[in-house]
Amino acid sequence: MLFSTLFLLSADPSILLDSGQVGDEGFWNYSARSLHVFGKLPPDDFYHDIAVSPLFTIFSFISFSMFGAGFWQARFVSAFSGLLTVLFTYLIASRYEKKVGLISSLVLCGIFTILPTVIVAKNYISYFKEANR
Repeated sequence: MLFSTLFLLSADPSILLDSGQVGDEGFWNYSARSLHVFGKLPPDDFYHDIAVSPLFTIFSFISFSMFGAGFWQARFVSAFSGLLTVLFTYLIASRYEKKVGLISSLVLCGIFTILPTVIVAKNYISYFKEANR
């Protein structure tokens, strides 16, 4: 299921998520996309994404340069980082014991897979509580 995220990166987020849970993608990819599309950084007073996370901006620019500009390309760096996190969790934990590595990486996969569903369910329940008032 974790690998399916790489194939569904251009899918729209659930309508039950609020803007705070999905609105940061454009915020963090703004400079990398502008550098790819226009060939220069945008006229910004703060350069928040470059100052706070320069590696993410560089990898996002590489993603845009290799695959073009779009939703899939903007989400690729985060999805690929998640896959690498699971892989490195397995490699590090399996140094102690293979079973520990497998269990810890499966738990991490479960967190990556189940947590967004829990957030959507929480918002779904609170939406109907507000609608019934």
